Amino acid sequence: MHHFFDESGDTGFKFLAGSSAYWIGAMVSTNNPQTLQERISALKAELGVSAHFEFRFHDVNRQAKERFFAAILSQQFDVRAIVVDKRTLSQSFRQMSKQAFYCHFITELVLRAPDEEIQDDILVIDGSVKILTKVLRVHLSGATRERGTSRKFKKIVTKDSRQNNALQCADMIVGAIARMIKHDDRSYYEAFEDKIRDLWLYGGDEQAGT
Repeated sequence: MHHFFDESGDTGFKFLAGSSAYWIGAMVSTNNPQTLQERISALKAELGVSAHFEFRFHDVNRQAKERFFAAILSQQFDVRAIVVDKRTLSQSFRQMSKQAFYCHFITELVLRAPDEEIQDDILVIDGSVKILTKVLRVHLSGATRERGTSRKFKKIVTKDSRQNNALQCADMIVGAIARMIKHDDRSYYEAFEDKIRDLWLYGGDEQAGT
């Protein structure tokens, strides 16, 4: 299995200075990433855009969004996502580095899945996310040992989303989830709602490191 992760929002807490209220992460999981990538490549040809065109939810117009979600409807993949309202988080989270914040929430999202569903897989993260894969691997390995679960990823890598259609799919999906959460607009989310395996609204009373 390949798992493609992308996020929306930032990890800051200076809300009056422009920090986002929410941090949202989504992981698109598929055992056939090539087919998914090829379908998105075909859509680019249908739309008459360059093969190097990048689908980014906040950059493409409504028609392109609708065409995109219609195109991936027949594809086989699952989605696990987390929605964090940072305004509800305790001081322990506010003291985290950006790297620690990512490691914590990606790990918690992954470990919510049944143990047998993610084992020795490949995790692909958008290269624009400034996180060291080695640090995430160490953090995740420690958490799996502590909780007695199987090893989750044999490889954690970063890829350039401009050259990876599956990461573009993760961007479009996390963007649609963010739009639903922030603007109460389910119009795009409903296109892939049946592929959602987990949509976790993270509780603000939970503590970092637990």
